[in-house]
Amino acid sequence: MTAKVDIHDEDSLASFTPLSLMNADHTGHGEEQVLGSPKQVETAVEQLCRETAHRLIVRAPRLDFSFFRTTELLPAVTPLITGDLRNHFHILIDDKRHFLDSCGRVIHLARKFSSYVKVQALPPEYSDSGEIFIVSDSDSYLYVRSADLYPARFAVHSPGRARQLDHQFRQLWDKSIPIAGLHPLGL
Repeated sequence: MTAKVDIHDEDSLASFTPLSLMNADHTGHGEEQVLGSPKQVETAVEQLCRETAHRLIVRAPRLDFSFFRTTELLPAVTPLITGDLRNHFHILIDDKRHFLDSCGRVIHLARKFSSYVKVQALPPEYSDSGEIFIVSDSDSYLYVRSADLYPARFAVHSPGRARQLDHQFRQLWDKSIPIAGLHPLGL
């Protein structure tokens, strides 16, 4: 079941339930919500980052979402990247130049926490998809079909679709290459 959210209707916007509230009482279990406003998407991304216990993956061709460059990113992923040594935050992009020129906060994270945060780029022959998705612990996800950002689909406790996206990510990750210069020692 998909819950539709109309960005022009305040009642619909008010009905958006953040991930933390869904986790508390398990409402929305497996239900996909359609997010139509920047604030809803930012809230969903922040909650996915905050609620991830072990593995957060991001597939974003240009990583040009404003919410990946906000001050909220570091506090949201801090528990993940300072926790267990097996935790990780992997980001897969297409446009390496854009990333290096405009994603300073993520670059800082990748350099400072290089054991946890990895950023890799796809070779041009694999980088034609406009899909953007974030998967938290192979259980919850945010998905956008193309880089226009809206509408976004968001689900909590939906391991079937989350695992499909995770599998797609792993296949692409295996074809990707590390971005030179992100290691703190410049390796």
